[in-house]
Amino acid sequence: MMTSLVRHKSLKKSSGPSRYGGQARYGGSGTQGIRVVVLGQGGVGKTAMTVRFVTRRFICDYDPTLEAIYKHNTYIDGEQVHFEILDTAGQEDPQSPNLEEKIRWGDAFIIAYCINDQCSFDEIMRFKFLINHTKGSSAHAPEVPVMVVGNKRDLELDRMVKTSEGEKIATALGCMFIEVSAKESHEEVRTMFEKLYKKCKACQALKLSPTAIRKVMDKVSMFSSGLGNHSRPLNRLPSFATDSMEI
Repeated sequence: MMTSLVRHKSLKKSSGPSRYGGQARYGGSGTQGIRVVVLGQGGVGKTAMTVRFVTRRFICDYDPTLEAIYKHNTYIDGEQVHFEILDTAGQEDPQSPNLEEKIRWGDAFIIAYCINDQCSFDEIMRFKFLINHTKGSSAHAPEVPVMVVGNKRDLELDRMVKTSEGEKIATALGCMFIEVSAKESHEEVRTMFEKLYKKCKACQALKLSPTAIRKVMDKVSMFSSGLGNHSRPLNRLPSFATDSMEI
């Protein structure tokens, strides 16, 4: 299992889109990849949850103005998975163009709040709206995996947001939901990331619907016809077909 921190500085100083360019394809043969963007107000525990997942350690104090992308290899259901997790700065303006750039980079999203902070809970809908706006939310757009996470479950005596309220807003927004304590449980945090990966994998598989397959085969037929009578038989599908099957 390998973990690395590839950046740890304010991304507000980013001068161009190259910082988040490229496709979410990682590792060597047989390795699956996912890019996760962790969103939420400052102080909700975004960094604590991320570091807990990739190192198993809990660290309570962080600079809320810093951002980092963590790389982490692990195994889920017997297959190797490569995570890239963007831990966004807590003081990020939800209307910032820079934040939209980060959302375009991600495959899946965590919107975190504290169970003892009503204000952080109230921001969930705004972050989800921004994800929908940036990634597309029409009937023709692919489903984007989003998980609403209530952190600091250990502060039960200070709770301001009921579990049922978290479940209700997650259901209304079409998101998954979980409550965790990054302080007390590595397993809860790991379960959170595992469920998000499985959801992302399922959403990718849905892209190969019967309609999508028919379109691919139509393209294959046109490609084959264009080669003429002297062409060799096709041994593999062209890249536009095989690329759609990557997860």
